[in-house]
Amino acid sequence: MLYQRASIAGCIKVPSLTDEKLQIRCFSTATHPTEERLNQALDGVDDVVSENVDSLAAAYSSLEQGECDIMAAPANLIYADLDRLSDSGLEVLGALRQKHPFHVMVADERIDYLPKSGIILVEERLLRRQMRRRRRGLELRSISLFSERNGLTPPDDQVELFNWLEALRGTGVIDGFIVPRTLYESAGSRSRRHALIADPEDRGVPRFLPVPFADLSVLVARRGLPYRFVSEWADPEGWASWTAQTKLLATTPAELHDRIGLLTRHRQLGTLLNEADRLHDLFVIDSEINPEGEVIDDQTRIEIAIELISSTGRRTICVERVQPLDDFSSSLAFICQEWKVYLDEGRAPHDESVRLGPARPAFLYP
Repeated sequence: MLYQRASIAGCIKVPSLTDEKLQIRCFSTATHPTEERLNQALDGVDDVVSENVDSLAAAYSSLEQGECDIMAAPANLIYADLDRLSDSGLEVLGALRQKHPFHVMVADERIDYLPKSGIILVEERLLRRQMRRRRRGLELRSISLFSERNGLTPPDDQVELFNWLEALRGTGVIDGFIVPRTLYESAGSRSRRHALIADPEDRGVPRFLPVPFADLSVLVARRGLPYRFVSEWADPEGWASWTAQTKLLATTPAELHDRIGLLTRHRQLGTLLNEADRLHDLFVIDSEINPEGEVIDDQTRIEIAIELISSTGRRTICVERVQPLDDFSSSLAFICQEWKVYLDEGRAPHDESVRLGPARPAFLYP
């Protein structure tokens, strides 16, 4: 272990470096497979030892008591515990790769071919609104409310819940359900699935921005542990995602967090241009290629997007930018400012005025 506890004046404990291996305690869930992401990151790394624990509390205890150097855990759980991290002298040091930060719809038919009034169960409020925007006429219900109204008791375990939903679909009670892609894989399902991804199938087709912290796991350490201990295997893209999402959520009222779609990812210029060519997006092509047909700047880009959708799915407030990676910090600051302005204006009622006419309700009803 890199940190050993030493007693000073009988009561104050401070860390001191040793030459032992880095010790990590890992906690996973069915929707955030931290163990799998950590093992992928540590493939070929010899100076790190990881051990899985059964609960987040056990991981916290090991870290706070000095039994390990780093805790790897789902980002959504760590975000909910930021106050505890601050009080305990802990901090987020890095992040792991996001492999599947999106949901899938398990159904026999694609979205556009589902029967009218078909029943689709999805717990996340954001996904229900995104589905209403994409396809009207479906019966989109939360799992909890559907179970309550039909006298059913869904399992608490996520994998068992998936199998329970699959049984309902198999008997024709529902037409489909939506779950995280990671849960689909954890359940080992082979049922037909349809990815709800952020890349549009065609120009003008509504896309699905992920829920905050989807498939994102972070590395938590005692304050002061140098980043160089994880720099070789921690994921820069995952760290950018954690940084952007925490800042954007801090700019958003807490009551709207379950209705926010967030996306942060690195984009290579070739991928952007191929996508723009497929969608006939001349704006992107013209902004990246000069009149002589040469690439203006071929460095990696970072894409940041955030959106809030009305309950009917008919209206959306969205801010999106694709910037060179070197401009990440300044770009994020501008996006936060811009997002706050749009959010305030979109949720504010319009007063009566001589120029704009009579008073009107807010553009967006969250």
